[in-house]
Amino acid sequence: MLEKWTAYRAAGEQPIPALHFAADDVLDSQTEKLALQRKIGTDMRDIWSMQPRFERRNGKSPHKLLEHPRFRAGYDFLLLRCASGEIDAELGEWWTAFYEGDEIAREELLVSANRSPEAGAKKKRAPRRGPRSKAAAGAAEGGGDGGGE
Repeated sequence: MLEKWTAYRAAGEQPIPALHFAADDVLDSQTEKLALQRKIGTDMRDIWSMQPRFERRNGKSPHKLLEHPRFRAGYDFLLLRCASGEIDAELGEWWTAFYEGDEIAREELLVSANRSPEAGAKKKRAPRRGPRSKAAAGAAEGGGDGGGE
């Protein structure tokens, strides 16, 4: 799955569509060899598609992810990925503390995650590309006063 996902991203695909294409490829190849029920395939897709959401640890995202019907399966898969060395174990440790913590502990974890250098870099927005309105465009071009020498 990771290999196919990486290949789709390297080909220029955006991360989430690439993830879905990779899941389709893997499930299609496995259903040729194994008798996978549609329900199992759907569950696998859900678990795979949740994985990038574990990386977002700001705002309401973690709380929403906890409410996902397949959270526990996705979380368990995340821990397997951490144990295999595929991703940093710190992410699994953070989610374990968040999952097991009370509201106060969860808020502290969110604050600490947002202080990390990675979180700060993700929060920056791109600069505006143009003015908001036609009036602003006229003022920006210097044509606002109508007079001149």
